[in-house]
Amino acid sequence: YPILKAVRIINIADYIQNIEEVFLIPWLLANVVKICIFYYIAVLIITRFFKLENVKTVVFPVGLFIFVSSLVIFNNNVDSVEFLRKAWGTYSISIQLGIPFILFSVDKIRSGQNGKSS
Repeated sequence: YPILKAVRIINIADYIQNIEEVFLIPWLLANVVKICIFYYIAVLIITRFFKLENVKTVVFPVGLFIFVSSLVIFNNNVDSVEFLRKAWGTYSISIQLGIPFILFSVDKIRSGQNGKSS
C-alpha cells in the first residue's frame, strides 16, 4: 500500500517517528464499518427477497458464508492483487452494468403488469 510506505518514511526532527498507527487505526475502523454496513445490507436484502419475518434467521448463515468465502477465495494477498489487476475489470463491468439493467428490467415488467409507471 503506497500510503503506508509513505507514512513509514516520516521523520520529524528525530522525534516523531513510526506514526503508522495514526493512519492505520482510522483506515481499519473505516473498513470494519464498511464491512458491517455491507453485511447488514446483504442480510436485509435476503430477508426481504425471501419474505422472511425474522432477520435473525439469516444473520448466522450469511456470516458463515462470508467467513468461509474469505478463507477459500484467495490464498494470500498476492492472489487477490493478481485477480484485481488481471480479471476484476471484466467482472466489474458486468456487475456495474448488469445489476442495474436487471433491476430496471424487473421494474419495467412489474410496472407493466400493474398498469402504472414508477
